[in-house]
Amino acid sequence: MLDFNVAATPKKRSKKAAAPAPVARDPFDITPIRDTLKKYEAEVATMKKTAELHKVEDEATNVAGIEMASQAKRLANTIEAMRVEKVKPYQQYTKAINNIAKVYTDGLEAIERGLKTKIGGYLTKIKLEKLEAERRAQEAAAELQKKLDAESAEKNLPQVTVNVPVINQKSEPVRTEEGSASQTKRWKARLVDINLVPREYLLVDMPKVNQFVRAGGRVLDGFVIEQEESVNIRL
Repeated sequence: MLDFNVAATPKKRSKKAAAPAPVARDPFDITPIRDTLKKYEAEVATMKKTAELHKVEDEATNVAGIEMASQAKRLANTIEAMRVEKVKPYQQYTKAINNIAKVYTDGLEAIERGLKTKIGGYLTKIKLEKLEAERRAQEAAAELQKKLDAESAEKNLPQVTVNVPVINQKSEPVRTEEGSASQTKRWKARLVDINLVPREYLLVDMPKVNQFVRAGGRVLDGFVIEQEESVNIRL
C-alpha cells in the first residue's frame, strides 16, 4: 500500500552555507509559491489514483481507507496552512487600504446622496410646474373653445377649433463641466402584504430553520427533520 505520509512529511534540509544577500523581486510574483506546491503534484496524483482504486470490504481495508483519508487530510492541511501564511500579509494590506479609502468614499457618497435628493426635489418641482402650466393652458383653451362654439352657433358661423397646447414634459439632462444629472423612471416593487405573495417568490430562511433544529427542534410544518450519518476524519 502506498504510504501517503511520504507526501505530508517534510524532508530534512541539509546545512547550507550562508545565503547571499536577497535580491529585489516582485512581491506579487506567484512563481515561487507555484514551484513550492508543484512538488506535491505527483504525490497528490498517486494518492488520488490509489484512493479511487481502494475498496473497503473488510476491517483491514477499512482501516487502510481511514489511514489514507487521514493522510490526505493532513497533506491538505499542510498546503492550506502554507496558502494562509502566504496570503495573510496581502489580506491585511488590502484591508488597511480599504479602511483608509472608506473613510473618504463614505463621506463622498453621503454628499452625493444628499445632493441627489435636493436635485431630484428641484427637478420634480419643475415637472409639477410644467404639468400645472399645461393644465391651466388646457382649461383656458377649453374655455375659449366653448366661447367660440357659442358665437358660431349664435351667428351661424363656421366652427373654429382651438389648438390645445401641449407642454413638453421630457426633462433633458443638465450638463456641467464636471458632469450631468437627469431623472430616470423605473418600476419598483414594494411589499404590502406577504400573505398574498405567490409561493414562487418566497424564500425559506434555512439558516433560521437549521438554528431551530440545532436547538432541539424536531417538528416543523413543511419539513422532515431527520438524522444524517457522516464519516469524520480526525488527525
